[in-house]
Amino acid sequence: MFTLAHLSDIHLSPMPHAKRRHLLSKRILGYVNWHRGRKLVHRREFLDALTRDILERKPDHVAVTGDLVNLGLPEEFLRAADWLHHLGKPDHVTVIPGNHDAYVRLHPDKSTRHWHPYMQANEAGAALFATPETGFPFVRRFGDVGIVALSSAIPTMPFVAAGKLGKPQLAYLASALDRLGREGLFRVVLIHHPPLPGQSGWQRGLRDAKKLRDVLKEQAPSSCSMGTGTSKPCMSSKP
Repeated sequence: MFTLAHLSDIHLSPMPHAKRRHLLSKRILGYVNWHRGRKLVHRREFLDALTRDILERKPDHVAVTGDLVNLGLPEEFLRAADWLHHLGKPDHVTVIPGNHDAYVRLHPDKSTRHWHPYMQANEAGAALFATPETGFPFVRRFGDVGIVALSSAIPTMPFVAAGKLGKPQLAYLASALDRLGREGLFRVVLIHHPPLPGQSGWQRGLRDAKKLRDVLKEQAPSSCSMGTGTSKPCMSSKP
């Protein structure tokens, strides 16, 4: 049996001090929302307790599906990297970004590049599917389980938290699922946004959810059932 633990929407706290120049963007709205209520929900002691529980249970692997940070401040990405190191080594933890991790446009060196070891194929996965230059999807293989990691994180206008995969990534996804399926692997797809049409509104949904559904339907005509040992893809996104 392969045990996969799943975390999402970490929104790591406490949030570092934001300089005035950092707030001259969409961040100002997130900053207000954080102090009006989010900081009361995303409390560090809750996350620390959850992290301890996961470590005590010793799952085979941990998937973190996005929104590790809040405003996309450079220091937030460094703090999130420290938390990931505590959660586990890169070969034990897989990470994908969420919309808050792409809150504003930042050079990768100042943002998710700090998580790169957690966001790349392992040797067994790369042997099955070569990661495209864009970095997504990437594949990790653990025995009879294949994890396909997607990125739906895109910068958006204020009051919008929608995501998009795009035509190239969807085509790569179809190829990866086909390859893993022909190997007889149990396939798990990681994505931050709700993956199917109708699961979320325009402001928070996946813009190409219908196209994603078509890809999944083509690869797995019937529903997924975790732990059956079949080669049908499962999806893991935020609750």
